[in-house]
Amino acid sequence: MRTFQDRLLNHMPVEDKTAPDTKKALEDTVRSPHYRQAANTFGHALSTGQMAPVLERFGISEGAAQAAASGNLLEFARKLTEAERGLEGAQSTKEPAASASEETAVEVQDEDTEEPVKEPEPKRGKTDDDEMDLD
Repeated sequence: MRTFQDRLLNHMPVEDKTAPDTKKALEDTVRSPHYRQAANTFGHALSTGQMAPVLERFGISEGAAQAAASGNLLEFARKLTEAERGLEGAQSTKEPAASASEETAVEVQDEDTEEPVKEPEPKRGKTDDDEMDLD
């Protein structure tokens, strides 16, 4: 039986697989506080059903997205595995991914424009000073 490290190595880029300290780096990553926080946040969003809209934008299969919306982790894992193996319609999983990347490209282009940001102005008859006391 292969170890989890060996199974994860299959999903790493080729240049990272050949590095001598890859297993150590992988172990350090999954033990890091940042990774744990991200995994906890992902798990919470998945269990509460909040992850489904995000997953749909990445082109996850419809069945997996529905399972994510229900918050059922086991069903989500099952549907995701089925989609990966091609048991679900492969056509439906590829089309949303393309549209999501197109939307991302549009968002990036919008961020590159250098238009001046207009600051909000105070309401009529009200000065900019709220006279708030600070403790």
